[in-house]
Amino acid sequence: MSVLDSIYAEILSFSIIETLFYWGQTWALLSYLGYFLPYKYGCKKETIAISGCIPLMFHGLLVLVSCYHQLLTGMIQFGQAMSDFHKFLFEISCSFYIIDTGLMFALKRYKIEILIHHVLVVVGFCTSFWTGFGSHEIIACICCTEPSNIVMYGRYILKQIGWKASRLYLMIELLYCTVFIIGRLCFGSYVVYNCWAGEKCPLLVSLTGTGVLLESVIHVYQMPGILRESIKEHNKAIKKAV
Repeated sequence: MSVLDSIYAEILSFSIIETLFYWGQTWALLSYLGYFLPYKYGCKKETIAISGCIPLMFHGLLVLVSCYHQLLTGMIQFGQAMSDFHKFLFEISCSFYIIDTGLMFALKRYKIEILIHHVLVVVGFCTSFWTGFGSHEIIACICCTEPSNIVMYGRYILKQIGWKASRLYLMIELLYCTVFIIGRLCFGSYVVYNCWAGEKCPLLVSLTGTGVLLESVIHVYQMPGILRESIKEHNKAIKKAV
């Protein structure tokens, strides 16, 4: 066995308890460092929240790259059993969502729609763990949903540092809406359809995909108002500058 094979086998041997520990340690360290960051644009809690976005973006990129690698290499086959790599990936994401939920309560930043989303995702992951099926469908769903999440974190950081009225923020807002609609509604609908059409995809995984899709539809209906608000603030900033 080569060195790379040994490292790969060691990584796959991680348990969900271990990944919970490492995510918790990462967030604790970054939140601690947030106390020493400059906070010219807001209160100290906002600065800590910005530093907490780093593991969010890291998780998003890690999962996204891994899932797209699976997709582009033809390893995603609806109806197939869970692989060891899928199990490892789900342990990372499941522990991430558990830690993120706890952090939202600790910072008192939770919203009911986000909590519902987190519960749905964890239920989907756990169902796939227990049944051994549905992981390929979940990987395909992640390929549809995660790109918009990464853009969303960038938008959040710009908002917290006081750039909400900037042209860059408006461009990121438009990019977010575009990626969200194409990924979650267009491609996401196709994946959810295959979840229900597949004989081996567990019912709870299909319900999870449907729930996330319905959440996305509701959010799309709210997008025109969000865009109008961003354009309004941008125009106000231009008038003040003049």
